[in-house]
Amino acid sequence: MSLSDESYLRIARAIAEDAKCTRRKVGAIIVDDEGHIVATGRNGAPPGRPECTDGACPRGLHYEVIDQAGSDLQGSWKVSHCGGCGAMWPCEDSVDPGSSYDTGPGSCIALHAEQNALLNRTVPSVKGMTMFVTDTPCDGCKKLILGARLARVKAPAYEYTLVL
Repeated sequence: MSLSDESYLRIARAIAEDAKCTRRKVGAIIVDDEGHIVATGRNGAPPGRPECTDGACPRGLHYEVIDQAGSDLQGSWKVSHCGGCGAMWPCEDSVDPGSSYDTGPGSCIALHAEQNALLNRTVPSVKGMTMFVTDTPCDGCKKLILGARLARVKAPAYEYTLVL
């Protein structure tokens, strides 16, 4: 017996609650044709590595905090400081806004929920199955999904169906 898409998305949201990212929590599940969950994943560091919630995230250690600090002739103005070290923003250790999540200084240490679901599967192949994920997959995860030959991906604001 299969559940509704919304029921599977609720399960993915429950998986997301266990995500180890300090900035965004994402969960994913893969469901076979009979409605059985064959894989789950949440975003977080690879097994055996320090998690973002353990203080290992280069992006989460130094972040901008905007405070109301006073006013000028046009009204109030704002002052920014680093929420990690307290220095004026941007601090020397912050990751440049818009920098790559995948390469270079400050790159993200986490695997995405979709990646973890594909790695954690309990079956040899997920070809033709459906992935439910709590956020729209990034371009890299979309390529992995195509490579795994998942038939369908469903997220709250995204749906993809592969013609097999």
